[in-house]
Amino acid sequence: MQSGIHIGSKLEEITVIHGKYKFTMDSTVSDSALNSVKYIYSDLNDIQRSFIRLGFHLYEFYNCEYYRNFGYLDIYEFASVNLGMDKSAVSRCINVFKEFSKRGDHSSFMDNAGSRTMYIDDRYKDFSYSQLCEMLSLSDEERRKITSDMTIKDIREFKRNKKEANKNISKIVAMSQPTENYSKITKLHGVALKNYVANVNCLNSIVLKLFYADGAPVPGLNDVYCELIFDDSSKGFPEFYIRLRKKSGNLQSPLQ
Repeated sequence: MQSGIHIGSKLEEITVIHGKYKFTMDSTVSDSALNSVKYIYSDLNDIQRSFIRLGFHLYEFYNCEYYRNFGYLDIYEFASVNLGMDKSAVSRCINVFKEFSKRGDHSSFMDNAGSRTMYIDDRYKDFSYSQLCEMLSLSDEERRKITSDMTIKDIREFKRNKKEANKNISKIVAMSQPTENYSKITKLHGVALKNYVANVNCLNSIVLKLFYADGAPVPGLNDVYCELIFDDSSKGFPEFYIRLRKKSGNLQSPLQ
């Protein structure tokens, strides 16, 4: 039978149910772990306004492995037994905190690239928790198109339209890049290759801007108008076959 520990709180008396695992010789729970649980319970009492703070404290609890103090292998089992939160609810809350919290100025144990605070970013202060959960899968650019007056239904409709648009773009790209182009380019040689490259229809017109490793522009290969004749982006190292609009001999080569 699982044992429990009573934690004094300003809000109420908290009872934490212990798990079946024991990671230390004694059953002492660290003050840090006890305080972390207090903060989490306090946030849960006002989750509509404290969801960023709750995400902060859940992430801290996870990151510091405080759940081990209470006999659990992970935060999800602890949360299920003691907080009434399933794995997806815990993950959503932590991810909302990580994506939409205000960034601090220094590094911390949570994020070497810059600390996350327990306050919501000003850009999202008018959004509800439910709206932010829906926005987790969106890119930063896409999130800028979502406004706080949009309903959950509106946001989901936006996501469905985006998904359909991406499908259509993928179909167009696939149709515009026939595999025979690649097959011919790799098999032809000499005059046959030269004639094929000179006459094959291009996929797109591009402007080439080439720079050296130190940032200096490459003479003769900056602002050069070109034509993309094959694009194989499916590989780890994408291959692009580009045809210059100038004929050979008219362009100085700085790479020799």
